[in-house]
Amino acid sequence: MRLRNLSVFAVLVVGLVQPLSASAGTVPFAGALVDSSAIPKVPPVNTVVNPPGGGPPPDIWGTGGWSTWVAGPCEAVYRVPSATPWDNANCEQIAVNGGSGSLYFGMPIHIPSGASVQYAVVYFNETVLGDTIGAGFWKYDRFGNMTLIVNMGPTATAVGDTYQEWGPFSETINNESYGGYTYAFLAYLPNASKIYKMGLFYRLQVSPAPASATFADVPTNYWAFRHIEALYASGITAGCGTNPLIFCPENYIRRSEMAVYLAKALGLYYPY
Repeated sequence: MRLRNLSVFAVLVVGLVQPLSASAGTVPFAGALVDSSAIPKVPPVNTVVNPPGGGPPPDIWGTGGWSTWVAGPCEAVYRVPSATPWDNANCEQIAVNGGSGSLYFGMPIHIPSGASVQYAVVYFNETVLGDTIGAGFWKYDRFGNMTLIVNMGPTATAVGDTYQEWGPFSETINNESYGGYTYAFLAYLPNASKIYKMGLFYRLQVSPAPASATFADVPTNYWAFRHIEALYASGITAGCGTNPLIFCPENYIRRSEMAVYLAKALGLYYPY
């Protein structure tokens, strides 16, 4: 399966699920207005998957917990064959319209660079067990060379709604402008089979420490050297003085400064 030019896919903004009005009966979800009764059909990820071994639930911000990327039908990009119509059932599912034929599609993935992806999951339905779904977590470079990270082809043991997960594996995201990759789910869907959602579990990471110090008062053997350098490299702080550049690591931090650090680090309040 060779689906090219994924970099031109539109980035669908996932909106906050907030009711518009009682009469409208729709909510903004995954970049489209959809029937509120259709969200979601399958259980949310964090109620059915908890990798690994009873640790903290997903969607805990920071390096100590799991974060998730979940793509649904509204993120899917219709590719081939163009003659086969598909049905996303108001952003609820991806299926061949009429249940006869097959199609390929892709879902762009946007996870922060440096994150460590370790688990994958597919929520799906097979009406006929012999109609095997094909899916994968892929990356491709700017020249179009593709690499399969995880084969996610699920095999149902019974007819109906189900899910399967894969892992642990290890892929550190590198989506920098030059030398990085674009990541995507690519899938093959036959006949009456359906896919509801595809997801990844990842941990955020702090970048490795550089060989030399940026700040004159934070040497390489300082206990917080790695984390201070990560703040500087990400643009969250520029230190507290110049000539030479210093960080003032033992100074108290004001609440106003903390607000700046946290808002930059978390990307808070981004209107669209």
